[in-house]
Amino acid sequence: QARLDTVKRIVEHEDGGHFSHLQRLLDRRDSSHSASSQLAIELGLKCAERPEVDGITLEHIEDIFASWYAPNNMTLIVVGDLDKLLPAYLERTYGKLAPTDPIDHPPLAESNGTADPRRELERGGLGANTKLHLIYTEPELDDQHDETWDLVKAYLDWSLYTELRLKHGLSYGPSAEREVFGDVGFLSLNADVEREDADEAEREILALVERLQKDGMQPDTFARLKSAAVAKQVWAVQGNSALADYYWGAINDYEDGRFVDPAKRINAVSLETA
Repeated sequence: QARLDTVKRIVEHEDGGHFSHLQRLLDRRDSSHSASSQLAIELGLKCAERPEVDGITLEHIEDIFASWYAPNNMTLIVVGDLDKLLPAYLERTYGKLAPTDPIDHPPLAESNGTADPRRELERGGLGANTKLHLIYTEPELDDQHDETWDLVKAYLDWSLYTELRLKHGLSYGPSAEREVFGDVGFLSLNADVEREDADEAEREILALVERLQKDGMQPDTFARLKSAAVAKQVWAVQGNSALADYYWGAINDYEDGRFVDPAKRINAVSLETA
């Protein structure tokens, strides 16, 4: 029970549990959410309020643990130097665990399709800056979904920086970002600008999107960004912990004792698809 109480305090401190009446009021007034979170709430993909932990009991945690921590509900990923005794130890340790019946997991939240097409979230009247977020939902792709959208994001990063920073000097570090809420992916185009430049920056971003939709991407630039993404695979994941996280994220691509080469998946994305 003492450990559960400690975990509850951690959750409360980070994002949940007890929070003030003022914070609840700000939540209801949409003043404490990011732009993407606010959109996710309106689409029914995210809870409007922070999680409460008071009602979670030790018995509830133990019941979840008993039905979850079982050898037939695990994927073991071992990264790094292996001790010669490790396989026998793992076999013995796993052998002590009783198998469990599969748990019915609740489905991911689905979009209700209703949200305001334009929102202005107030963050106070002080300061000369404002933030623009143009958010689009990502259509599901049959092949190389993440690799394709990562390359689209990289291209938009480059395009936003070229247009807003280099050509027009409207934003120091505009960027594109990918997020997932429920079963819906968001791709947002973001820029931190002076309040007096907000309208011009919005027009430039919309013009950029319209131009890309009409003329497509520049083949040379797309090829360069794809090559950079492939090269990044060599050095991006370093250390045993990071490798374990990487393999866990790629577990759906594990087949016949091997993981699919991410470079091949990236190279398989065509300019036409992007």
